[in-house]
Amino acid sequence: MIYIKLFAISFLFLALLTCCSNEPELNPVLSVYKGTIKGFVYDATTNAPIYYAKITTSPKTIEVYTGADGDFILKDIMAGDYVVTAYREGYDDDTASVTLKDKDTINTTFYLQDFSIYLDYYPLEIGDYWEYWSGNSPGFSAEVISDTTIAGKIYRIIKEKGLVSQNVEYSYERVDAYNALVYRYFPSENQELLIDSMAAKVGQRFASNMILTELVVQHVIQWKKKKFLVRSGQYAIYGIPVDKTYHGTD
Repeated sequence: MIYIKLFAISFLFLALLTCCSNEPELNPVLSVYKGTIKGFVYDATTNAPIYYAKITTSPKTIEVYTGADGDFILKDIMAGDYVVTAYREGYDDDTASVTLKDKDTINTTFYLQDFSIYLDYYPLEIGDYWEYWSGNSPGFSAEVISDTTIAGKIYRIIKEKGLVSQNVEYSYERVDAYNALVYRYFPSENQELLIDSMAAKVGQRFASNMILTELVVQHVIQWKKKKFLVRSGQYAIYGIPVDKTYHGTD
């Protein structure tokens, strides 16, 4: 009887071992492909390195900031296609498209433009005069005649006159020079609205209060005998794209 019990126990033990040995193997560890993106960020005008510029990617990975020499490095980034963006307050951002492969190190350099250069073609000094045309059709003229303070902010008073109708209206505008934004104050609504982003890029779509969701276009204007690249959208108050023809007072 004892031998029968021992045989039965041994048989069950062997069966258990056999059963366990037939279990499927665990999935092997998947390979992970990673690389590195590094580079520098410089001022587009002076070529000086820009400290503490933020570097991001899309799709999102990690976020880093440049050092004193404008250098940055993104380590252990999954292989793939990315759009890398460099950003610093007071500057226009810059982007680069990269394809990162396993164990790759991609070097890229960014040049950020100080927003102040955009102000060269947005005259809001007292005495400035310019005209708006739609193709060859005259629209209206605008002249900065004085300034005023509203709610603690200084606005330029602009006299707008129809080139055909001769009707006259007045508007109040100010420029946020640090961010290259233009605001207009509306007395009837007692509020100001953003009307222009001078840092808008060609091909970018944007919607900001008075500006419709239209593609930004770029063309050349002449202001004070200098040529500047201008970015403009379609203004809701007129409903059609307009060209700006500047006639400086000096």
